[in-house]
Amino acid sequence: MDFDAWTNRAADRQRARRLLLGYVIGLVTLLSFGTALALTSHKEEAEEKEEDVQNVLLATEPEPEPEPEAAEPEPVDPDPAPAQPRGPVMPTLAVPTEIPSDAPAETAPTNDFNPYASGDPYQYATQGRVARAAPAVVKAASPEPAAAPIGPSRVTADTTPPQKLSGAAFTYPAAAKAAGIEGKVIVKFVVQEDGSVTDIQVVKGPDALRDAVIEMVKTYKFTPALRGGQPVSVIQTKVFNFKLTT
Repeated sequence: MDFDAWTNRAADRQRARRLLLGYVIGLVTLLSFGTALALTSHKEEAEEKEEDVQNVLLATEPEPEPEPEAAEPEPVDPDPAPAQPRGPVMPTLAVPTEIPSDAPAETAPTNDFNPYASGDPYQYATQGRVARAAPAVVKAASPEPAAAPIGPSRVTADTTPPQKLSGAAFTYPAAAKAAGIEGKVIVKFVVQEDGSVTDIQVVKGPDALRDAVIEMVKTYKFTPALRGGQPVSVIQTKVFNFKLTT
């Protein structure tokens, strides 16, 4: 027997064994993969079926409501009292069977005599028309004219302001001028209905100039202010500006 031929035959047998082992391993792997895939799909189908299952509960039959008890009938009075008639009651008249020989004695009416106490309410009624009182005529009160304001007031749009007729001219006090005192003096006063000046008050200004302003305003004479054609007293304000010239 040739040695090379024996060696090649042994190699073919080993190769065949390896191929067979590879086929077996591949077949086992495919079977394992198929089995795992089948189990997974079966599990998913089982889960889907479980999700589709819904719990259905049968409704319990409601308890029957108790029947209402029959109300007991109210007792009926077998002999009800007759209803009282409305209005005046006529007395029952009895027809006399015998004519009395003695006339009944007449009695004088007392203070508590009530002619309407008998059964006939129209027995003592009088005939004629009922006199009705004439309706009272209510006259509308005429509006009273608005009263004129009491005391002096400020000049408004419906007031004609007073106009100066006479008075002392503006003079600078010598003492204040020598001392170099300047400033504005604001004075408030009232022009009366006859045009005279009263209630002179200095609102603002240096003390050295106030007395001189008051003395000047005292000499003023105005035309009276008019409101609705009537003279009225009004409040006036005037500003005196004392300024030294250089």
